[in-house]
Amino acid sequence: CKTHVVPLPGGDLLPNPNDLAQEFDLHPFVAERLAARHGGLAKTVLNPTRERPAEKRIVCPCEPIIAGEIRYAVEEEMAKTLGDLQRRTSLAKGPCQGCQCLLPALEILSPHDPIRELKSFLEESWEARKTLLTAPSTASLPLLAQEEMLHMIYEGVLDLGNQ
Repeated sequence: CKTHVVPLPGGDLLPNPNDLAQEFDLHPFVAERLAARHGGLAKTVLNPTRERPAEKRIVCPCEPIIAGEIRYAVEEEMAKTLGDLQRRTSLAKGPCQGCQCLLPALEILSPHDPIRELKSFLEESWEARKTLLTAPSTASLPLLAQEEMLHMIYEGVLDLGNQ
């Protein structure tokens, strides 16, 4: 392992978020978060938005993540699943836990079976949170309420429980 002496891709230079925001016509917070995630590769991620301005639309308002960043992860970083996108971009790690961003991200990811992909991601996410949520503590009560809301959205509204 050489990561203690060799920077990770993009880790050699952190661009100025204000310059990125101005150059690519982005909200400063979007530019700041994108620069934090991609470092020196931020302009590489953003360059396609010059020809496709619609790629600047925000897919995940919590983090915030734009469509172009999702597309970059799919096309250049070999993201194949929602879990891959989460690890590469922090998708669905904000306060809404994916309620606002998973479906638009699925549209860009375009897996063969989107319902199966969404269910698989939700099951993996549940497994990751289960220990914390089932702990006998009053601290987990707000998290449990959040989990119940997620369950209602995905299984109730989207009817994933019967798919």
